[in-house]
Amino acid sequence: MFQCIRRIPKILFLMLFSGLLGQLAACSDQQYTSLYDQALKSQRWLAGWQPQSIDIDGIKVAYLDNQNVDAKETLVFVHGYTGDKDMWNRLAYYLPSDYRMIALDLMGHGKTDQAPDNRYLLMNQAKLVNKFMNELNIDKAHLVGSSMGGATSLLFSLHFPERINSLTLMNSAGVHSMEESEFEKAIESGRNPMAIKNLSDFENMMALIFHKAPWVPEGFRNVLTQRASERYQHFQYVLSEIIHSANIWRESGRIYGLMPNFNKPVLIVWGDDDRVLHPSSVAVFKEHLPQAQTHILKNTGHVPMLEKPDDTANILMEFLADI
Repeated sequence: MFQCIRRIPKILFLMLFSGLLGQLAACSDQQYTSLYDQALKSQRWLAGWQPQSIDIDGIKVAYLDNQNVDAKETLVFVHGYTGDKDMWNRLAYYLPSDYRMIALDLMGHGKTDQAPDNRYLLMNQAKLVNKFMNELNIDKAHLVGSSMGGATSLLFSLHFPERINSLTLMNSAGVHSMEESEFEKAIESGRNPMAIKNLSDFENMMALIFHKAPWVPEGFRNVLTQRASERYQHFQYVLSEIIHSANIWRESGRIYGLMPNFNKPVLIVWGDDDRVLHPSSVAVFKEHLPQAQTHILKNTGHVPMLEKPDDTANILMEFLADI
């Protein structure tokens, strides 16, 4: 098994965690927002990230960068629907520092501006990734996409294969699964479990995306719920654009027609308890991308980079080592 390089001693994690618990014990409600933001900064520091932003056609695009500009190879991470660049913090911690690593916020997510024409079709997001790489002078990259970001990464790879060293899809959208997921059934009934209005919605969403939802302090849950609720209508609209985009690409068969011609290395990682995008999707991807390596993580939900970052990092690095 490939052993990931841990740049920060484990004891430092324990010290930081103990200090955090001490602060939480004496924390008032109004202090939780500040404390949560401090915790995010600590995560980024441990992962070696530096927050940056760049202007692309009038859109401010936010991203995290370990700024290892002398690295021979670059990893670009693309998050999923309602997510942001910080979902990669835990995974990045377990990855070796000899790669340049970059995680961006897609349009209408995180700290990146909303799309100026209010269009969030997946191909528009893929074009943003292309322009983003141009602006950062990245000729080629190992692209890692999760969920909606997986579909975005797939479209980018199919249209700009010369810019790809490899493609990793984690619990990715982009194909019709053989079985419907719990999330898809909810959408068909008119309910969006990923759009948050209140604390109950947040807790249900956590139960949906994780095999076993992690403990989150109540104050942090309130912060996350408040921030998500402010974008409730926005993310409802974004989902409608994603569904429209999926209909364009999947129903027409165009994406399936392009996939067999893609000959770059592909890794597919999935949680066996994914209730957002059903694990039966793996067989569909494998049918159209026969070169793909596949890994199913046991007792894992929709976000393996959060739920099992060390195992996910090992799988990713073993894949990259063979390229």
